[in-house]
Amino acid sequence: MTDWYRKTVEEIVSELAVNDDGLSESDVIERRREYGSNDIKELNGIRWYHILFAQFVNIMVVILIIAAGVSFALGELIDATAIMVIVIINAAVGFIQEYKAESAIDALKKMASPNAIVIRDGQTMNIDAHELVPGDIIVLEEGEFVPADSRIIESFGLETNESSLTGESLQVAKEVTDINSDHPIGDRLNMVFMGTNIVKGHGKAIVVATGMETQFGHIANLVQKEKSEPTPLQNQLSRLSKALALIVLAIISILFVATLLTGRDLVEMTVLAISLAVSVIPEGLPAVITLTLALGVQRIARKNAIVRKLPAAETLGSTSVICTDKTGTLTQNQMTVRNIYVDGHDIEVTGRGYSPEGSFSEPINDSQAFERLMHSSVLCNNARLMQNDNWSIIGDPTEGCLITLAKKAGIDELDLNKNFPRTYEIVFDSERKLMSTVHNGDLMYMKGAAQSVLDACNQILINGDLKPLDSAMRSEILTKNDEYADNALRVLGFAYKELAGEKPEESDMIFVGLA
Repeated sequence: MTDWYRKTVEEIVSELAVNDDGLSESDVIERRREYGSNDIKELNGIRWYHILFAQFVNIMVVILIIAAGVSFALGELIDATAIMVIVIINAAVGFIQEYKAESAIDALKKMASPNAIVIRDGQTMNIDAHELVPGDIIVLEEGEFVPADSRIIESFGLETNESSLTGESLQVAKEVTDINSDHPIGDRLNMVFMGTNIVKGHGKAIVVATGMETQFGHIANLVQKEKSEPTPLQNQLSRLSKALALIVLAIISILFVATLLTGRDLVEMTVLAISLAVSVIPEGLPAVITLTLALGVQRIARKNAIVRKLPAAETLGSTSVICTDKTGTLTQNQMTVRNIYVDGHDIEVTGRGYSPEGSFSEPINDSQAFERLMHSSVLCNNARLMQNDNWSIIGDPTEGCLITLAKKAGIDELDLNKNFPRTYEIVFDSERKLMSTVHNGDLMYMKGAAQSVLDACNQILINGDLKPLDSAMRSEILTKNDEYADNALRVLGFAYKELAGEKPEESDMIFVGLA
């Protein structure tokens, strides 16, 4: 894979023959012929008959099938039917479970963006993402998925969530910059990658890799080339099957020798040999093992984990040490407001994730500071809360949980934004650690790091009254902030002020509380 992040924009423009008006239709046709479509492809697609056939590739099962076949040929229909019923049940359970779970590549495909905004022939248009080719100029907007690996050429407060690719939950600020040394994917700040999403800002980028040449394509390629090794259970069953096969062969050999020496009827001895061979094989063992593993897989599935192969459930049970990455890999990448601090009270909030189901440990209906904090949470916010099968957000997880907090208090973000339309915004940056918005031209809300918000305030709204924010109150608020932080909580401060025609500046604000 080409290290596009180490090339300058000028080098990429020259190498991919890009111009300001984007590619022409003839360029697109030629490049699609050269690079193919922007799709995650299955190299060796798993077919249903492959999974079904795999259920019978087992020495123990093979012996049972041979025994059933010989029994049928000799007219022993009851024995043959009983053996085949066991074999079929075993194969059916294994097939159904593995067929449902064979979805790794499909999951990667679903993470790819279905649409893309692209500039071609000087026109901005919305196209199917699979039609993108290297050299296309794409427009990146907040809330959209990145349709292909691309080099940034414009960035206005652009931030992406790359947890699906790197496992890191925090959004990454993207910028137009040159990188001259080797960097891991998470530190390639001048690139955006297929399957990640834009959480803040907007910009433009040049597509440099599509389909299987993207980082997601590389992962799909590794997944499909992975060689599976036998599990501890499979190794034990293989040893048992071989031992039983040797015992069966020994029994048959002894009986045939005895038949030749005693002159007894060959057909009669054959039936006896098969009966003894089948009695040696524990016919129920494959079915019992398959059903037991299937039950284990179902229990794991209820915990939202997919097990592609039944024996993997047993392997997981044999594991003694797990080495894993940190945030974003073990967590769900969801934020939830646990506590708020208003009017000098520490109020606990119940509920999990982005579902607006929860309650407050103290009454909040008559608190003006609480109402201002809720308004600031919703209005000074660029995330969107959505409900499909489950509640989810578009945008930054921290901002998303603030909208959920307001919904728990009975505040609808759509109605509030309609009643207080945004007229101005001072975007968040890492130096100020603040974000501020102006609504209806005369009302300013702020949120950010508690210390930064306090530094911008000279008053506090407490128990419905405006009071000077003196050093004692600042110390009390910062003590509560430290208490939350010591309990592994991320803390934000909130403030507001009414504008009287003056230019909106982040000073002389009124502090309302923490979340």
